[in-house]
Amino acid sequence: MANKALIGIVIVLAFVIVGLVVFYVLPSSGSNSGAPSGSSGNQTTKGFTGDITSAEFQVFPAGTQLKPGMTGTVTSSFKASDLVSISGVSDVSKPVVVTLKILDANGNDTGTVWHGNEITIQSGTFGFGSISIPQTPGNYTLKIYLDNYESKEMPFQIVQ
Repeated sequence: MANKALIGIVIVLAFVIVGLVVFYVLPSSGSNSGAPSGSSGNQTTKGFTGDITSAEFQVFPAGTQLKPGMTGTVTSSFKASDLVSISGVSDVSKPVVVTLKILDANGNDTGTVWHGNEITIQSGTFGFGSISIPQTPGNYTLKIYLDNYESKEMPFQIVQ
């Protein structure tokens, strides 16, 4: 009788161990293919709170010499020859690194957007000088990332 009880306890412990492995070990060992590029995939530990609360494109005629405090025409439709800048407001809890990415209508990355040094913003207003835009007419989306976490999408159009 004691052997049957011991065998029963061993079987129960085996099921508990298998259950723990299935629920805790296996899910954490898989890849995180849905995570944004450059992030750990753990969206709850991004290291800051807040976001970009507003952003807009400002367009200047080609050849304009940008100076601090200048404002352009607010629009989301512009020519490839226009000088385009971005301004907005954020309420982030600490300084964060900004990355800009432009996607075409099919979701393909069009390449480099910012040719300057690394951009860091903090809570309050911000502005980026001239950004590189695609030269081909069409519909695009600018994505703004804060410390590699997507913060804002801004659709725009390049016209002839």
